[in-house]
Amino acid sequence: MISPPVIGLFGISGSGKTHLARRIVEMRPEMLRVSASTLLKSAHRTTGERLRTANAERVVDNQKALASALHEWRDARGLHPVLLEAHALIDNDRELVEVPFEVIRAIDLAAILSIEADPVEIAERRRRDDRNRPIRTIDELGRQQAHSLELTSSLSKWLGIPFQRASSHDLAAAVRFVDQVCNPRSNISRGCP
Repeated sequence: MISPPVIGLFGISGSGKTHLARRIVEMRPEMLRVSASTLLKSAHRTTGERLRTANAERVVDNQKALASALHEWRDARGLHPVLLEAHALIDNDRELVEVPFEVIRAIDLAAILSIEADPVEIAERRRRDDRNRPIRTIDELGRQQAHSLELTSSLSKWLGIPFQRASSHDLAAAVRFVDQVCNPRSNISRGCP
């Protein structure tokens, strides 16, 4: 039996990943969603803030547990396609840390959906959110987002998997992409009901 796909939903903090993932799952209730942060907090028995603000070497080490944490999480939930909210680039308050290719490869993604939003909107979302996120200028957020998009595009090429760039407000485009990944040909399913 073909294992249902894991679709990576990438974007910088505040780009709208969680909101978009919730809306996709509302439209495709057979799908499950989980964040890399949730999986890593459980695997390392720590807080998201401690994971994010560690030094660069520790951030990378922490990310290495993601694939096994995801596999364990999926095993407990049966065969369902998954949206994994994740980061390719982590701002630890001191520097930007790229999640290594090996970490992403180990997850065994079927596709990457890279989310983007207006940097002004990202800044406003961060300001309103009760999570502790780094304060960045609009220009810095724009550069971080461009860097993240470049990384995810490169990751998809290296992995040989489909890539889609979408606005956090474009639910229709996101759902179309998810449907294409789950059902690349109308009569053959990649594991999506």
